[in-house]
Amino acid sequence: MKKKAIHVGVLAAIFIIAVVVFEYMTTRGNDDMMEDLGNAVLPRVYFTVDGYGVNALNAYSEEMDITTMRDSVTPISGKKLTMNLEADETKVTAVDYAVYTLDGKKKLSEDKISKVKDQMDLSFDQNLLSEERVLVLTLHADGKSVYYYTRIVNPTDFNLTDCLDYVYNFHENALKKVENAGVGAALEPTDDADNTTLQHVTINSNYEQVTWGSLKPQVEQEERWSIKELNSTCMSVLLQYRVSCKGEENESDRYAVKEFFRVRYIADAQKAYLLDYDRTMDQIFDATKKVLNEKGIILGIAPTNLSYKVNKDGTIVSFVEANELWNYNKDSDEVSLVFGFADAENTDVRNLVPDHKIKILKVDAKGNTTFLVSGYMNRGEHEGEVGVAVYYYDIEKNSVEEKVFISTNKSYAQAVSELGEMSYYDAKTDMLYTMVDGTLYQYSIEDDEKTVLVKGLDAQQYVVSEDG
Repeated sequence: MKKKAIHVGVLAAIFIIAVVVFEYMTTRGNDDMMEDLGNAVLPRVYFTVDGYGVNALNAYSEEMDITTMRDSVTPISGKKLTMNLEADETKVTAVDYAVYTLDGKKKLSEDKISKVKDQMDLSFDQNLLSEERVLVLTLHADGKSVYYYTRIVNPTDFNLTDCLDYVYNFHENALKKVENAGVGAALEPTDDADNTTLQHVTINSNYEQVTWGSLKPQVEQEERWSIKELNSTCMSVLLQYRVSCKGEENESDRYAVKEFFRVRYIADAQKAYLLDYDRTMDQIFDATKKVLNEKGIILGIAPTNLSYKVNKDGTIVSFVEANELWNYNKDSDEVSLVFGFADAENTDVRNLVPDHKIKILKVDAKGNTTFLVSGYMNRGEHEGEVGVAVYYYDIEKNSVEEKVFISTNKSYAQAVSELGEMSYYDAKTDMLYTMVDGTLYQYSIEDDEKTVLVKGLDAQQYVVSEDG
């Protein structure tokens, strides 16, 4: 490995002069924005499967389109599924649960739990699980209904425990760099794999890369497990977590990690095999630490295609790292956290769900930033909703104002790909154009007016150019 961390240099030329006088601080804009969002309040639900806590489900404040809710699949062994509830101060009075066909057209069963506890068993007729179904949970909390969705399947003959154990052991052994534990033997290193950065490693990377080089990561809180696919052929699992490591510039740096496994169990050999492995890590920007040097902003281990925009005279930049929007003003030597769902203390796991995307639309001459957030809203006024929101960051007032929010009942993945990508901002006219569920909207940022241009389109009736 050439470096323990790769310094992204795309912003370097703008900030060389500022290095001499830079003070490491965050502005009051950080506190203002976090206060405006408020705390997450919707209950957290996840399941216990063979001793593993898996599939923490997004909480939705409105009913969603069942056919699009395919993020996770939950195995049900026997006739019961253990559900865990973390409601904090929210009072949950009852839990309804129903089983639907995958197309959402037929409700196959429904039941209710009136005595709500932190851990409850949901009962099912195994005959309903002859094929993959959808489970819809409805929590009645503080006089409102909150909805949760997951696919369900009968894991008989899927070697569920063996696959889960394999993922756990590989993950732990890679973190701790345990020699002769099977990690190296499972890899398929190739000559064209990029072994110069830890930001993205795969099954084709070398052993040193997959075992974190010299970083010696320490997992914060715990890993969040999500089973993405499960059948008689293989299992796909995604682990999401945060780690702290000793950095090149700082005593300790923190990273957001996604670690994907696809595993197959061969019964005849009584052994699990790694079919695919993919891990990304993005450094969490911390303006209280050393974040500038003679080359510019130190972003650490971050994607090379990091999103950023600069004002006309090159004195102010807004950039996105680890699902947070930051702004740096050279003239005032201030770094501001403009937008992010994660709380500074990193104590509420609900805020860490990365099921959204931030897209910078415009940075004007003064550094004011117009940006778009698409996908699932973790907290704030739209907590539990999926949609696209346009925000305006006023750099002088250190405030963020929501300009428009357009909701959808589709999954967050569909919202990010459609609403996030099929959105175009025209800086000359200050107009936003976005496609939502076959409706093309025109939104005037200046006049705060929304107009429907075309509606009733299906996917075969439009295309979007690469630049929107």
